[in-house]
Amino acid sequence: MKFEIFKNNRNKKFYFNLKSRNGQVVLTSEPCTNKAAVKKCITTVQKNCTNDKWIETKVSKKGAHTFNIVNTKKTVVGKSVNYNSVTTMKKGMKAVVRACATETIVDLTASN
Repeated sequence: MKFEIFKNNRNKKFYFNLKSRNGQVVLTSEPCTNKAAVKKCITTVQKNCTNDKWIETKVSKKGAHTFNIVNTKKTVVGKSVNYNSVTTMKKGMKAVVRACATETIVDLTASN
């Protein structure tokens, strides 16, 4: 399990993906203007992912279930992938909690 920091070449913004052991993305950050900001988002996710107070769940018009992890200002710092049901979303939330325990951060922008 690891956080990967990357830069979108199109919009020049920094992001993180939180990946599970099988390499699937379970959470993606909102765009950040710099690497320090994305690292702060990672810290926020690590602190808040186990507290229901900082997790918002949603259902889209098409029936997809998602969740967001927010900061103290209720700004979204991490968005989940879409899930087909509440049950699979809750499994995804548990995966995020397990993954958040990692301190492994891979900076894919190190060569930029």
